[in-house]
Amino acid sequence: MNFPACPANACHVSDLLTKGLGRRPIEVLAADNYLAVFEDEEVVRAIMPDQTLLAQLDLQVVIITAPGVKVDFASRFFRAKIRRTGRPCYRVSKLHVSTLLGK
Repeated sequence: MNFPACPANACHVSDLLTKGLGRRPIEVLAADNYLAVFEDEEVVRAIMPDQTLLAQLDLQVVIITAPGVKVDFASRFFRAKIRRTGRPCYRVSKLHVSTLLGK
C-alpha cells in the first residue's frame, strides 16, 4: 500500500487546545490537523473534550495519541469543525500517528 505522507511540525500548545481537551499535551504537531501527544494511554482514554472550544481552533481535526500498553499507540479522533454523525475517518489519524512514529 502506498499512503501519502502527512508530515507534521511541532507547534505552540495553545491555551484553547489545552482547555478544549481538558489537559495539556506534552507535545503538539500540526499539518492538516492537530496531533496532540500525551504521556500514556490512560490519559487518552480519560479525555472528555469540549467540542465547542475545539471548534474555535483554526484546523478541522484534533487527534490525540500516546504510547500504548499492549499496542504501539492509543489514539482518538475529534472532528473539531466537521459536523457529521457516524464513525470518523480513522485512516487520517493513523496516517498522522504513523508519520510521528516513523521519525
